Amino acid sequence: MQTENETAEAPRSHPKGGSNTRQPRVALTVVVVLAGMIGIQIAQKQFQLTLKAQPPGIGRGDMPLSDNSLPDSLVGWKKSQFTPPGEIRDGQFWWSHSWAYENDRSQALISYDQADWHGWHELSECYSASGWTLKSRKIMPDASGWSFVVSHFQKDSVHAVLLFSLFFEDGDFVAPWELSLREAIKQNMTAMDAMRDRRRHSNDRVDARSFQCQVFLPSSSKITAATEKDAIALHMASRERLYTLWLEQQTEEVDD
Repeated sequence: MQTENETAEAPRSHPKGGSNTRQPRVALTVVVVLAGMIGIQIAQKQFQLTLKAQPPGIGRGDMPLSDNSLPDSLVGWKKSQFTPPGEIRDGQFWWSHSWAYENDRSQALISYDQADWHGWHELSECYSASGWTLKSRKIMPDASGWSFVVSHFQKDSVHAVLLFSLFFEDGDFVAPWELSLREAIKQNMTAMDAMRDRRRHSNDRVDARSFQCQVFLPSSSKITAATEKDAIALHMASRERLYTLWLEQQTEEVDD
């Protein structure tokens, strides 16, 4: 398992133009977060309705993506790099594709995560498990009915904002939990109380997998309202594109 003190694996694709001096920092963040996902896998399954896990990849029904799956320019952001899924390790249950984007003041990472989830996956807990301190978490409603979570973090002198949302394989949207595990603990909830709260505020299903869209934006200074607004626009635009690609793939499979 790779830690922050180890050297991040070299990117497998070449940046598309422009300066990319900040990219290794974001790539390392992804490695650390994925390591955290391994660490909380057992705890996470206590709050998920899951079927027997299958190896990640196309054989499981996961959608293969490429650099061109997202455009070079997206709501004022420019794409700088694409990272396909790496080598699958024993016990790994996720399959992630990532695209680095940057604008005139920030760099962000878009990821599309396919795993064995069957409902909401509280991604902020993965970041907390990898050493980030959760500062705030809020649910953002959307006119389409597809709500998403905005979480703010800090690790040493680095600040970050995380946005994430999920959808079911049949196209329905996954409802976020009202409380994260950390929020439940702050309210002195027992484990059973926290589980009941999650069940009341979720639409977990055993008949459909769910897929996660996320945007992670780290910064050496505090996240401003303008930066958060940029990140929200990037998340909403990228998740809509990834959601559409998934639905198109399902239509093609039915036609075949």
